[in-house]
Amino acid sequence: FWVARMIMMGLEFMGDVPFREVYITGLIRDEHGQKMSKSKGNIIDPLFYLLGFGLGFATMIPEVEGVKYIAFLAGGTICYTTMLAASFEALYSGFARMHVQRTWEGIMNAPVSLEDVVLAEWIWAASKSLLSGTAILLVAIALGLSQSWTMVFIVPLALLIGLAFAGMGLVMTAFAKSYDFFTYWFTLVLTPQMLLCGVFFPLSGLPGWVQAVASALPRTSSSWAGVIL
Repeated sequence: FWVARMIMMGLEFMGDVPFREVYITGLIRDEHGQKMSKSKGNIIDPLFYLLGFGLGFATMIPEVEGVKYIAFLAGGTICYTTMLAASFEALYSGFARMHVQRTWEGIMNAPVSLEDVVLAEWIWAASKSLLSGTAILLVAIALGLSQSWTMVFIVPLALLIGLAFAGMGLVMTAFAKSYDFFTYWFTLVLTPQMLLCGVFFPLSGLPGWVQAVASALPRTSSSWAGVIL
């Protein structure tokens, strides 16, 4: 259906067939018949941090800045999850649709512009990150970590975080020549923000110059807001 639609729209609006070759690949599934999913990894990985660190360190660190350590960790984990989910979708999946699968080329045979495609990718990546962050929020509520009704404001906060990092991810995707390029982004940008922006411990325990650097990073404000809510 997708191939037929693109051919008909190409003939109608461009006066030519948009492509001459069609490549068909099988859907990769595991031994249980489940297809590979990035969303599960984006949710399960932060859950390990939340439960492992939150319950393990809670025996040594009862409270941090007036709240239980696991509650402190929950706010940062929600923000960290949305950052990773948006980045993965905008980088790896976006690159695949742009260069490998050439989905963008197929879509642009319809009467849409490149700006429309980029806007859709941006919103889609942010939406996926919102779902991941909401899933962690529901787990935190189920564990009794919600301090007040203001925790619901984490949902629009997660969307804003997703939009911010999805936008930066798409900029990196535009410059990338291969998947290997994204290693620099994760190592030099995302990992430092995960470790230095108040996800696992408050910034007050860091040296002054490190606090100054961390305060300039976008993840710091989101973690602080997440813990407050």
